[in-house]
Amino acid sequence: MTLGIRAALLTLLAGALAAAPTTTTASPATAATVVPCVVTHTYDGGAVELPPAPAAGDFQRTRVPLVVQDPATVEDVDVSYTIDHERGGKLTVALGASEGATNVLQAAGDRPGAQPGALTFDDEAAAPYADGSPAGRYLPAHSLTLHDGLGIQRTWRLVVDNHATQVAGRLTAWSITVTRSSCDADGDGVEDHGDNCRGVANSDQADLDADGTGDACDGDRDGDGIVVGDNCPTLANSAQVDSDGDGTGNDCDLDDDGDAVPDREDGCAGLPASTASGCPGAARTASLTVRKASGRLTGRLSSDVRPCRRDQAVALWHKRPGKDRRLAVVRSSSTGRYAVRLPRQPGKYYASVQRTYVLGVAECAADRTKVVRVRRR
Repeated sequence: MTLGIRAALLTLLAGALAAAPTTTTASPATAATVVPCVVTHTYDGGAVELPPAPAAGDFQRTRVPLVVQDPATVEDVDVSYTIDHERGGKLTVALGASEGATNVLQAAGDRPGAQPGALTFDDEAAAPYADGSPAGRYLPAHSLTLHDGLGIQRTWRLVVDNHATQVAGRLTAWSITVTRSSCDADGDGVEDHGDNCRGVANSDQADLDADGTGDACDGDRDGDGIVVGDNCPTLANSAQVDSDGDGTGNDCDLDDDGDAVPDREDGCAGLPASTASGCPGAARTASLTVRKASGRLTGRLSSDVRPCRRDQAVALWHKRPGKDRRLAVVRSSSTGRYAVRLPRQPGKYYASVQRTYVLGVAECAADRTKVVRVRRR
């Protein structure tokens, strides 16, 4: 039933035989406490006799009041009752409220047989009450939306008209089940109509994937389509990539390749290695040759990993007693070759390449060539 406020009044039924009222009290809502959305208020004044009609074509009316103390407003109301009567088709049953709103639940007719057992009238029921209907849940003859928007705190009445002469009946139970227009069933301080996770307390209303379902209720918090076994439940990663197979997806893993080097420091975050850079080691050698005819020292870097050969810094050193002297630094070609002008000063020379790493590829080893002798020209 949708929330609506109606002020339609049906024809009031005259005459009354009232039974003693019963009062039930619902605690007012307080912040951050459980405020049930659905509350049942039950008449507990005992069985109520339903006298027969005084004459054919007439009826005897009985009103059974239920006083409810609840400051909330009606969003939906269902009515349940049990009546013992040999000729159920001779009964009209209606729900009334102290403001005069009255609507018929069960209308009298020519139905033969006894009144069925417990009946519940609900605007969301699947079928109307009809001839031969057994005990169960039914659509009322008149919609209960008449009461929507009214305050729950009032005197509710079950009005029973017995059209049967010489046949009395008995009301053994009746109640109303009210859905409040404002409530907080999980007690998280967020009113249920705006709560993104009804039934589970989540005062922070966290909704990681902004799908309208709070994380506390969302089986797929990150919205990546993985509900069961998500290896990174806080970040969307539908591919579920887990490079090191540790059960934590790369998007959530601080060490994707499991080499104990954190990704933020790992030069090769997707390649496990035991090196300081986090990149797998690659062997590399350097050579140096005297080319007297061309007046050059030439050399070459060799490695199975191509990036360890190309555009690498190679230093030329003059070997001296004590501390060697660096003469020049050149860059290797795409094939690893390099060359420098032949030094004028005779002596011993060598070239070296420092350990470097190529981002995302490898850590290239350091090497030093054999010493070569440059003779006086």
